[in-house]
Amino acid sequence: MYEEYEPAPGGGFRVAAPEQVEPKDVEQEFEPPEVPEREQPAASVHVKELGVLVAEPSGPVTIHPVRRVLDQLESHPVDRKAIRSDASYCEAPEWTAAELRMEQILKTSALMLVVAPRGSGATTFCQRQLALHTPSDVEIKVTEVDWDRPTIGKLPTEKNRAYLLDLQDQECDRLEQPFLTGLQKYGEDLAEVGSFLVMTITPELWADLTGYRLGKLEVVRLTGLPDAVAVLRQHLRAERRDELIRYTEGAAIQDALRTALPVRAVRLAGELIELADRLRRRAVEEGLDEGTVTARIEAEFGQLAVGWEAELDQRFGDPLPSGSANGQTAAAVPFKPEERYLAMALALRGSAPASKVQGDADRLAAAIGGESEEGRGTKRSPDLRQVFARAGLRSQLAAIGARVELTGRAEFTSPGYGQAMLPHVWGQYDDRIRKCLIRWMVSCVGTRGEAADDPVVRTMIQLIASFQDASKLQDVKERGMAVGRPDIVVAVMVAAARDESLRKRARQLLYDWATAPDNKLLVVEVCRELVEDQPGPALTRLRRVADSGGAEALAKVLEVFQEIAQDPELTDWLARAAQGWPRQADGAATPAANLATLALLGVVRDDVPWASAESRSEAELARSLGDLLTDFERYPKVAQTICWWVLKSPRGEVRDRALNALRAAFRGHSGLNALFALLVMLGDIRDPDGGSPADRLRAAVIEDEPELAALISPLEVSADEVPVSP
Repeated sequence: MYEEYEPAPGGGFRVAAPEQVEPKDVEQEFEPPEVPEREQPAASVHVKELGVLVAEPSGPVTIHPVRRVLDQLESHPVDRKAIRSDASYCEAPEWTAAELRMEQILKTSALMLVVAPRGSGATTFCQRQLALHTPSDVEIKVTEVDWDRPTIGKLPTEKNRAYLLDLQDQECDRLEQPFLTGLQKYGEDLAEVGSFLVMTITPELWADLTGYRLGKLEVVRLTGLPDAVAVLRQHLRAERRDELIRYTEGAAIQDALRTALPVRAVRLAGELIELADRLRRRAVEEGLDEGTVTARIEAEFGQLAVGWEAELDQRFGDPLPSGSANGQTAAAVPFKPEERYLAMALALRGSAPASKVQGDADRLAAAIGGESEEGRGTKRSPDLRQVFARAGLRSQLAAIGARVELTGRAEFTSPGYGQAMLPHVWGQYDDRIRKCLIRWMVSCVGTRGEAADDPVVRTMIQLIASFQDASKLQDVKERGMAVGRPDIVVAVMVAAARDESLRKRARQLLYDWATAPDNKLLVVEVCRELVEDQPGPALTRLRRVADSGGAEALAKVLEVFQEIAQDPELTDWLARAAQGWPRQADGAATPAANLATLALLGVVRDDVPWASAESRSEAELARSLGDLLTDFERYPKVAQTICWWVLKSPRGEVRDRALNALRAAFRGHSGLNALFALLVMLGDIRDPDGGSPADRLRAAVIEDEPELAALISPLEVSADEVPVSP
């Protein structure tokens, strides 16, 4: 049996019971690590499952049932108040009956299935119902899918939680009868610990259940869709852009959005804000009056909402015979092959120097033709006579509907036209062309260090989001890594994780990549960026990277943990999260937990190390140090960091607390090599009275432990071998 010390409410500490305990009465002796002489009164408890034992300093042992299994699906919390106060949430009359039914089910059942199409807003809707209709002391969590097939044993089981799990993948989320049967017992177990689970499932997956026995499982169907125009307007209000609502009132716009998914309305709100801001900036530069600006916004947004499909169908239709226009207007004449490349190159950036557009067009032609970047570098220069025989670049750009400013910068006369072009091409051609487009776009991203702000990255995200095709994120990753541009992959994945329509699937990819040796460092860099606005999901993935091993990956995760720990708003959060992480099967702390301890030891607040503060539990600190020291050679600069922490602890009670915690950590004879190193390092430090922290540590740890004294006394270590590195 291993002991898992944690501070318990009201005092004392709790100890995790062994993983498999047969139901029986047991006699439990409990002894806190810092006061080994003191025995707690024994108490008889009945253990029905893996649990957490809590010993009050002057009372009996009690048990709180909770299963903490490393193999369960990860979940991260979402703020109940934030859900309830979300100004962008749009009430859907179409789902009023479903809301009433969910409210009633949550009063009597801990589990329900919600059938709804992807992109309908069902996840947001279900989160809101959990926030409104579950007890206020229940924490709401979104559960990450990580399985090859649904398994009851992977479902979360914590006490007082409301979980939301989205099932959307046709391959990995397909439900079968054994799982459905097990769900009923699982729901009863959840109810016993005051928890809930809502599972959303797509109609496609639901259709596969025809003929299956659902028993007493509660099922809610979300029929119809929230009105896209209402969703659009609500998002504008949430962004405090009420003045733009007037542009959503046209009959053509309402007709165009009548059957649109809510996710399209959300994107359209962002596009309208961006369009209005851009046109108003230009109006200031050109000295246009308000009436002209309003007319331009109305016209361009109307076209953006309605779309350019009819014209683009003609533009990308079969080329006409030479000299024939078949009565078509100039705007609808099909592009010549070279015009296609030029138009798509301009659409990629929206606005760019004409010479850059030409270079991007050449890259596209090479990508479609199957040329590699290396091959392009050795290709013979074109015959300049042929180049001169064609129309000039400005004329070619004018022919595709673009204008070129005197500065040489090109853009389409209607920006929405360019924004619609690449999605049109993407939808018209099969995966062979799409892979070529991915390869081309990756090749067009600018220099290292600037990928996050590159318009090409933004276009890639918009394109992938338009088709809800998260598999193309995998293609971006493979291409970016192949050409030595991981920074492009990081920029794309960060943007995808922040995109409302791609967020869940981008996070899932990061979750899967976190244990793949070739992808770990990539995941760390993405999560480094996401900690700012998505700390929970980012920490989950960093933890997976660390727990799957690898020296370089551990060092990189430690860097991010140190950044998190140094943030005053996140220090306590990181400590609480690490304290709640399950231990390994052999009772040892996970690598992620040890890295968190190492990062927290380096935090100083008001000239006192955070870990040494009086408010910190000495028992919890001792346990964390013991875990870290047991395997200290696996992690970077453990002895140096602990030495630095001790020396940073002011003399007196604070340093005594640090040394006492170290004494408790070394009691189990773990981390002896680290103890040797610490004694050497601390031996060079002298207090005003002539003593040394090393002497006090030796006295505290060794003199009361004859076995340790016998091990250490004959050992001689040179101080030069272990330099201190604060």
